Amino acid sequence: MRAGLRELRRIARKRIVIFLRDAQSGTPFWLTEDYLPSLDPSRSTSAIVEAIEDEFRSVKALPVRLPRDCVDGLFSAYWGRPEMYLDSETRRNISNFALATEGDLAEGLACLQADLESGAWDRTYGHLRSLSELDLGHRLLVAELP
Repeated sequence: MRAGLRELRRIARKRIVIFLRDAQSGTPFWLTEDYLPSLDPSRSTSAIVEAIEDEFRSVKALPVRLPRDCVDGLFSAYWGRPEMYLDSETRRNISNFALATEGDLAEGLACLQADLESGAWDRTYGHLRSLSELDLGHRLLVAELP
């Protein structure tokens, strides 16, 4: 990882911009909190953020709030539309799901489906459906180069 960051510094002219989700920032993501904890990226992203800050010294973290109708398809894009995570085609296009074991994935999705059918998800997180955007910890890390 550090070799890649050094290469970025070597070839960049004025600044380096990295987009990532820092699970230590923003609102905790209900999908990894309650249904698929094995997909929680907090350990790996904290090491990445630390490496970036070490390599570039002067790094600004700019929050990127995701719109509820985000169509990008990144892992947390459907934070306000939980039914989307039950769709196998949607999951197939999100690389994070490839990291889950079949058992963890099946169990977590079964719990999500049950909570949606019973109304439990909406009782806990239904307020998200009315938000236009949410800070789930996505950041642009911007390093100005000398």
